[in-house]
Formats: sequence, C-alpha cells, structure tokens
Amino acid sequence: MNLNDQELLQLVYKNAEMGRDGLDHLIERTEDRDFRRTLAEQFAEYQFVMDEARTRLDAFGQEPKGSSTMAKTAAQWMGDMKCNMDSSSTKLAEMVIEGSTKGVIKLTREMNNYKGVDEKTKALAERLLRTEQANIEQLRSFL
Repeated sequence: MNLNDQELLQLVYKNAEMGRDGLDHLIERTEDRDFRRTLAEQFAEYQFVMDEARTRLDAFGQEPKGSSTMAKTAAQWMGDMKCNMDSSSTKLAEMVIEGSTKGVIKLTREMNNYKGVDEKTKALAERLLRTEQANIEQLRSFL
C-alpha cells in the first residue's frame, strides 16, 4: 500500500465516521419507526466501511484518524440547533441528504485526486460513494 492508499483510506474512514456519528445523533431524536429503521441500516453500513478502512490501515501499521473533536462538536451543535427548530422526519431526512451530498462531493473529489491506488482501496472508496448515493435516494421518500 502506498501513501495515496493510506491517505484515501483515512479520508474514507473520516467520511464514514462523520456519517455514522450524525446518524447516531438523529436516531435518538426521531419517533418515526420507519425512519429510525432506515437510519439504523445506514448507520450499520457506515460502521462496516469504517471497520474495513481500519482493518486495511491496521495491516500497514496505520492508526485511523477520525474527525477532530472540534469538528465533531461543531457538527453536533449545528445538528442540535436544526433539530430544536424542527425535528420532523422530513427535516431530519433533509439534513441527512445534505450531509450525504457533501460526502459525495468530497469523496468524488478525493477519488479523482488519488490515482493509482490499490484495487481494494478503490473498491472501499467506491462502496462508500455508492452508500452515500443510496442513502440520498432512500431518504427522498421521507421528504
């Protein structure tokens, strides 16, 4: 695994962690069982991607570097503010779609920057990209 693989795996880990942590916070906020189930399924997929990235990084002596405490706190604070104004499934779905859209943009940009990565690294990044896109489609029904 080369430096590009390590950097892309770190980005995959960080993006999946942000998605997972955001969903974890929202799962507690919703009373809609169908919506909660959908978020829980998405949460599990983010966790799977994180675990795979961790395994690949561990194999090469690298520790996964998640988001900073400040970034996590800021994201949670913004989520709390939005939820306090409107915690309907529609609003929460909109928030997740916005986050997933940002994830698609960031991940696509990074994948274009890291050429020549190992096929397994590329496949994991593509899996996260497909996950983000599927999450957007899945949540459209809650708008």
